[in-house]
Amino acid sequence: MDFLRLSLSHYWGSKLRTKKVYLASRYSRRDELVRYAGLLRTIGIEVTSRWVEIEEAWSGPEETAGVVYATTDLEDVLEADTIICFTEEPRAKVPFYSRGGRHVEFGIAIGQAKRLIVVGPRENIFYMLTRIEQFDDFISALKMLYFEGEEVV
Repeated sequence: MDFLRLSLSHYWGSKLRTKKVYLASRYSRRDELVRYAGLLRTIGIEVTSRWVEIEEAWSGPEETAGVVYATTDLEDVLEADTIICFTEEPRAKVPFYSRGGRHVEFGIAIGQAKRLIVVGPRENIFYMLTRIEQFDDFISALKMLYFEGEEVV
């Protein structure tokens, strides 16, 4: 497996348009995103989302946790060239209503002219922008990232 990972990374790493990805999602999906991060690394893509890898709970003063996490997430979003945002059906019956920092991260990425990929439904009007790439599931997005730049015969 390590040989395959190194081969894919070496071969595809130079051909991939996307080099660094930030994964945006609600925190309760973290375990799922840890697996996706591993798959992205397998094809030579760096994952900048440190929140996905942090397992220990915040040990500092509670009032500073939000500032530290938000600052870290902002740095990670700005470091990426592509954002993959995992959206969801709204919990409420109000159209386009949901909550989550992923929307802020998405907005930052729009402002920075990053490449944006949505996995799941288009949750609000900003997810409707024509430059947003949308996939129903992560494997479809992963396949696109893996094969981009290749001529399809």
